[in-house]
Amino acid sequence: MSILSRTIKEIFGAKNRGASATDTGFSVVENFRQQDGGGIICFTGGSEGDALANLTRELIAPIAGKASRVWMLNLTSPTLVDELNRALQEPVWFAYSFFAIGQDTNVEIQGRSRNVWEAYGIPFLRMFGDIPAYFPDRHVRKYSNSINGYGDRSHLEFYKRWFDNKALTALLPALSLESKPLGDVDEDLKAKGSIVFPKNGNPPDALLDYWRTSLPHTVASVLESVAESCISQHAINDELHIDDRIIRCYEDLGVDIAADRTLMCFMVAQIDDYVRRIKSTMVAEAILDLPVIVQGVSWGHVNFYGKKARLESCSDYATTSAMFGKTLAMIDMSANTVHAPHDRICRATGHGTAFLTNQQEFIGQIIPNPSECAFRFTKDSIHDLVEHYVLNPREAVSLGLQQARGFREHYTADRYASALLSVVQAMSLRLGERPYGTQNFIDFPPKDFN
Repeated sequence: MSILSRTIKEIFGAKNRGASATDTGFSVVENFRQQDGGGIICFTGGSEGDALANLTRELIAPIAGKASRVWMLNLTSPTLVDELNRALQEPVWFAYSFFAIGQDTNVEIQGRSRNVWEAYGIPFLRMFGDIPAYFPDRHVRKYSNSINGYGDRSHLEFYKRWFDNKALTALLPALSLESKPLGDVDEDLKAKGSIVFPKNGNPPDALLDYWRTSLPHTVASVLESVAESCISQHAINDELHIDDRIIRCYEDLGVDIAADRTLMCFMVAQIDDYVRRIKSTMVAEAILDLPVIVQGVSWGHVNFYGKKARLESCSDYATTSAMFGKTLAMIDMSANTVHAPHDRICRATGHGTAFLTNQQEFIGQIIPNPSECAFRFTKDSIHDLVEHYVLNPREAVSLGLQQARGFREHYTADRYASALLSVVQAMSLRLGERPYGTQNFIDFPPKDFN
């Protein structure tokens, strides 16, 4: 699990589910309005190494220069109300957060409590990094101003298939994060560095035990059957289409499970989590006899005793950022996706650090020979690729620079900014007044149409 994914799951875990900025005391000036080029209000939450805030700054940076100001508001801050009140004294362009944190911000308007963003026509862009099955209630179109941003096509397609009353959506391209000038890369320092697998673990067997002991027998049986099909060599290296597998399995039992989206999302999330656990465990076990570093927590199910690989439990964002600058290469594992790069890869390319990852579509778009950095999910394939660069560090340094150049040429900041601005401006039109000069025979916006 990435720092971002783990942070989001902490914010919306059992104890904090539905975290939002609904405290009283927010106020707006009389002429408050939405305005293109106004302030951007970004909501974050408490996270290790302030990961959420750091990632948000990186993803807003390509358009920050077009805004009057960027506000970074932490929902756990004791000064949140004062900071938001200051932000609401000026025109606002749009609001932004991962997983819709901060969207439920209410103010009193004409004697009743209303959502400030919807009431004043402020687009709210909600970014998501996981398949919508995990927290489906965060993806719904709760307010008319909701925009959903996805980074991988499979996540967007799942949303379009299983959600009604859809929000405006955008498939946002990747972006090189923490980008440093490649001419400043210390190649000699990197050549002396380690290969690192920055990933938290989780035992697959623990999830199987949960299914068998806590879920109805037939549900557990279906989950085990689908899980087994997903981790077969035929499937594990490709796009999984978990929902289709679940539907087919239940059809064999005469059940139309697709009729209930709540059950579908629950089961997809279970399988998605299980396959990630299988993959991460496979990677860790494949490199145990190599002098590499596994950096993360929850690795108690893998025995590092007497092995060359070293386990380091720190996963602090700032620490890992410093680590990327002197690392020889970074081992990645996609989040059961094949179309777009994971945030670990976006960070590696920012530092000119080589990434070694599973076969994915985007790799061929940035380097001519994907096999130089891509493995299949078998222990031998993973081991052999990593071992090659352990033995040939200068090749790893060269690979990292080649990947970074190709990545930055393909996933430009302008391309990302264009996609982001396109969806925000579309929502601004949708929420705003009737544009001056619109033909008198066109009803826009219609009063009774959703």
